[in-house]
Amino acid sequence: MSCESPQKKAVRQLSERGIEPTGKALLDAVTSGDSSTARLLIEAGVHTGHRDEAGRTPLQLAINGHDVGTALLLLAPGHDDLDVTDANGVSALGYALEAKETAVADRLLDEGAKVEGVMPDGEELLPWAIREGRLAFVRHALEKGADPHGTDRNGDSLAQVAMRHGRQEVLSVLLDRGADAASVDAQGMSLLHRAMEKGWLDLVPRLLKAGADPNLADAKGRTPVEEAIRLHDPKLLSMFLGSGGDPNFRNKSGDSPVNLVMRAAWPEGRALLAKAGADFSRADHAGKTPLAYAMEVRDCDLAVELIAYGAKPMEGGWARWLSRALVTGDTAMVHKLLAMGVKADARDRLGRLPVEAAALSGQGSMVRALVDAGAPVGNSLYLTCATGNGSMARLLMACGVSPNPSHAPWLDTPLGAAIRSGDEGLVTSLLQRGANPFIRTAEGQLPLNLAIALRRPAVVAMLLKLGANPNIPCLTPVRSSFLKHVKSSSMRYVLKEDRNVTPLMLAAASGEVATTLHLLKAGANKNITTRETHFWPINFASFVGDVRMMRVMLGRDPWIEERVIVVSLSEQRARVYNQYGEEIYTTKVSTGKPGFATKTGEFAITDKNRQWKSTLYHAEMPFFQRLSGDDFGLHEGVVPGYPASHGCIRVPSGNAQKLFSMTQTGDRVKIVP
Repeated sequence: MSCESPQKKAVRQLSERGIEPTGKALLDAVTSGDSSTARLLIEAGVHTGHRDEAGRTPLQLAINGHDVGTALLLLAPGHDDLDVTDANGVSALGYALEAKETAVADRLLDEGAKVEGVMPDGEELLPWAIREGRLAFVRHALEKGADPHGTDRNGDSLAQVAMRHGRQEVLSVLLDRGADAASVDAQGMSLLHRAMEKGWLDLVPRLLKAGADPNLADAKGRTPVEEAIRLHDPKLLSMFLGSGGDPNFRNKSGDSPVNLVMRAAWPEGRALLAKAGADFSRADHAGKTPLAYAMEVRDCDLAVELIAYGAKPMEGGWARWLSRALVTGDTAMVHKLLAMGVKADARDRLGRLPVEAAALSGQGSMVRALVDAGAPVGNSLYLTCATGNGSMARLLMACGVSPNPSHAPWLDTPLGAAIRSGDEGLVTSLLQRGANPFIRTAEGQLPLNLAIALRRPAVVAMLLKLGANPNIPCLTPVRSSFLKHVKSSSMRYVLKEDRNVTPLMLAAASGEVATTLHLLKAGANKNITTRETHFWPINFASFVGDVRMMRVMLGRDPWIEERVIVVSLSEQRARVYNQYGEEIYTTKVSTGKPGFATKTGEFAITDKNRQWKSTLYHAEMPFFQRLSGDDFGLHEGVVPGYPASHGCIRVPSGNAQKLFSMTQTGDRVKIVP
């Protein structure tokens, strides 16, 4: 027995186990995971190429079952089935990679297994390994002769596969082995484009050194030089230009690198292109040269720089020089050019005439030079009024510019713009220079109504002094642009739904007492009502609880009050105070019972009637004093010592007459809880 060979010993042990030493038995043992029996069968020298129904060999099954020991036994010298594939074309190496059995994969490579096979999912071995980041395997495979110029099933190079899947270390290994750095993927993107796209800018020098083409355009026609300009990256641009990048190429749109850096407003890029010999006179796809662009954006410093870089002087006559002088504020040059007969009537890119542009930029001396030379003034006065530049507007009028519009009035007037700006001094200047106060503004209303809505009492006074009629109703239909200036919601409603709204009504709703006083002094009629709702001017003051305004409407001083009546709902008592705050009279009262609560707040006595009969309850209400034009007030009635009215304030007989004799319309009544 001591001389028994390993093979015979294995056969004997298999016999003892009742196992026939066949290739089928080996396949079954590996399939069932019986590594002990599999080892004996291998040692017994059975056929190792027997296959299962899927065409898999014992070696492939052992790898798939993570039986590394059996797999390595099957890889012992003398086996020539390393590259045998199953029914799907998968070799043992494919199974080893999928199972992550690194030791087996390395052994297969060392034994000479080919890497041209596929993985179980059908993908080629090497592209799969690159996608999965199997750096060690890729390096080992390349050392064993794998082709670094191979492609995946889409036709992309192995380097492109590594780039696409973010495997920078694998890409470096491939480049070291001679992979094509100038390859283009299925989308037409080079490795340089992909590196910039991923932000792998540190890889760019390596690619250029390996032969990447800096002039190769991607699917959209963009070269790496163009991409460096888009990124504003001077280091990249310098590298591309230094590696043969063409500083004068034309991209798919017809633009050169110089056109691109001009559009990107990138000074450093311009300098790098100039150093590389770029042509700074080339026009872009629209026929515009860099110098023309510099003049268009009014950048004279840039124009000087471009000429230093070799740009040819512009053509087109003195008009371009005038434009530049206007932009730079060179008044002396403007004077010279105008004296030569150059016309200052060309509009700039914002559609402004030279006078308009100079006025808006505050160039007074330029404005005077242009106007004196007969340049068209356009809407310069209106534009300065709209921006509230009173000094420039006065300068224009001093130069003879008319304060009235030369265009359709409904497009607005200088006076309307000045009122809107709030510059009362400018309004005065316009009116003194002859601005027509009776031309409608952009809101479709007369200047008087605009000034009232915007709460400009000083302007109202000026317009009335010049003859504005305080009783001309608002013009209908009322535009939304005017409504947005109106503070009171009730006034906005009436303006939209009713007619015959007078300036006095607008003022009453505005809360501006001074405006109302100016209107009344000028003859505004307090007895005009709206057409449909029949509201009086005083009603608009009452809607917002403006006691001072109601006092003005009633002919009383809005600030000095001779007396104030205070009604306390909790005490059921009314007290009268004089102008010094001293109580001069008090009486019991009865206010609104539950469900008819008396309103609280500040009111004014708007009318008084010794004999009054309620239109709501048809009850007698002697010594009635209406509050703020509303449907309640003070009157004689039963005072039981608790709230019992329908909302009015009842005063006992005798006391009601006394209170009636003490008060006047316009007196303020405070109703407190």
